[in-house]
Amino acid sequence: MKNHILILLLLCQFFTACSQTPQKLNIPRPKDDVLMRVMAQPKGSVTDFEALFSQSETEELDSLIQDFEKRTTIQIAIVTLNEYYCDKEDFEAYTLLLANTWGIGQKGKDNGVLIAISKQYRQMRIHNGNGIEKILSDEATKQIIDHHFIPKFKENNYFEGTKNGLLALMQTLENKQALQTKSEAFTTELIALIEQKDNTAIAQHIAEKLYCGMCYPSAKSPNGISKELFLKKYIREVFSPELLQRLQRKETQFLANSTDYGDCVIRYTTHRQNENGDGHEGVQFCFWLTEENGKLKLSGLEILP
Repeated sequence: MKNHILILLLLCQFFTACSQTPQKLNIPRPKDDVLMRVMAQPKGSVTDFEALFSQSETEELDSLIQDFEKRTTIQIAIVTLNEYYCDKEDFEAYTLLLANTWGIGQKGKDNGVLIAISKQYRQMRIHNGNGIEKILSDEATKQIIDHHFIPKFKENNYFEGTKNGLLALMQTLENKQALQTKSEAFTTELIALIEQKDNTAIAQHIAEKLYCGMCYPSAKSPNGISKELFLKKYIREVFSPELLQRLQRKETQFLANSTDYGDCVIRYTTHRQNENGDGHEGVQFCFWLTEENGKLKLSGLEILP
């Protein structure tokens, strides 16, 4: 796992949760070579070195994780640690080392999550792989921790807190995966309608106000332009035959990051890195989407970089 989302919880007197973006870390050495061998491989999905869970509780958590992976392909691991495995000041860096060493997540997808807990140090980390970062934001992860892990931790019930947090995390990830599938199907259908020049059908797929970085009034106004103006004046300029051809590559990236432009974005790579010469960083055409009454609508268009 690389470039992990890092959520820092200092479980102080009131178990106050806070989010922190990590700085450059100096990965610590394990306390001894024997420990490194012990930690080289996880003990299933739940590696409970701190003995927070009973055998039946460990099996229940492991079963939930295994069933979830079968449904989604997302891999989750839980580890608990105390002073015998790392020093308090090294907990953050050492759990990141574990996430990388254990290689949680499927190859090519980087869709792994490591939940690291220390009752003794009153700390917790959630490390997300790159594939998870695209569908689960820092803020969403923090909310799961605040509302589902922490309440039971405050009662010294680490199994119930971990189970509640795990279930909430799984539900959120499944919802995000469903949104990704729905969004990809939506943009594929929209592109086909644009190729057919079916403005009546296209209008049903567009929000009443549309941000368009390639349309002069929209670029100058944060409120965007009306759907009617976009269809009348700009749609053929934006979606040129060359662009439509490049969109057929279907080299896409989904990001569930809510902004003023929409709830999520599908990025189509229209020019690959170095395709237009050495040093060219490539181009992505972005479809911003928002949900209205349970249906997706196109709410923004832009080109990156």
